[in-house]
Amino acid sequence: MTTPAAQLKVLMKKRASIKSSVNSISNYVKKFNKTHSIRQLQIRLTSLNQYIIDFNNTQQSIQNLDIGEEEEDERLAFEESYYTLVAEIEDLIAEANSTQISRTFVINTRADVFSKQIAVYTERVVQTNYTAVSSEFKHCQ
Repeated sequence: MTTPAAQLKVLMKKRASIKSSVNSISNYVKKFNKTHSIRQLQIRLTSLNQYIIDFNNTQQSIQNLDIGEEEEDERLAFEESYYTLVAEIEDLIAEANSTQISRTFVINTRADVFSKQIAVYTERVVQTNYTAVSSEFKHCQ
């Protein structure tokens, strides 16, 4: 059986690993620009949601072994940074989706205009051909 001190050391390493992973996501978000994939943000958000679960489980195990006020402060600080990061990611995703909807509207609007232009052009061609055929038919009579 391992000692509480040994268990605490393992749990502290696990918590540090989780915090490092979250920090990596945070760095990605800070460098994110519109050329990056929104899907990558969504994947990182999913990972981030798992990290909060892992962190809370690990933190609870640490607190069960070592009751101290600093451990609760550790949880509060992590949760604060977690929620801020989740909000940033969700804002970026919402902005990208809004931009995508706007682009789709512009494309559809342009397609509608183009379709109308083709219809007018086709109507003119048909009208011109009809006039030409009518003229030829009149000459034949």
